[in-house]
Amino acid sequence: MSSVVIKGARILGAEPQDVVISDDAIAQIGAGLSKAGATVIDADGCAVIPGFVQTHIHLCQTIFRGAADDLALIDWLKQRVWPMEAAHTAASITASARLGIAELNKGGTTCALTMETVNHTRYVA
Repeated sequence: MSSVVIKGARILGAEPQDVVISDDAIAQIGAGLSKAGATVIDADGCAVIPGFVQTHIHLCQTIFRGAADDLALIDWLKQRVWPMEAAHTAASITASARLGIAELNKGGTTCALTMETVNHTRYVA
C-alpha cells in the first residue's frame, strides 16, 4: 500500500497540521511530517474531516428518485416504490446501487447501511 501525506490541513479546528496515512490508516499527525515515496497533497486552507456515515439509505431506489414526490408516504410506497422495486431486474438494481454508491463516494461517505428490497438484493451487496 502506498502512503499519502496531507500537508497543512486544518484538523477539526486545530492549527494546520500534516497527516501521514499508511496502509489505509492514519499513522501520524503533526507539523513538518514527511514520508519517503509518499504522494503529497497540499491541503493549505482545507479541512481534513472523518468520512461521513450514511445510516439509512435504499440503494435499490436511487434510479426512482423524483418519481411522484408529491404523494403522501404510504401512497408513494404503494403506487410507485413497491411496484418499481418489484419490476427490478438484476441489471437495473445493480445500476441503481452503483449510481448510489458513486454519489455517496463523491460526497465523502465512507460507510453506508442500505435497506434493500426483496428481489435481487445480492446484486446490491
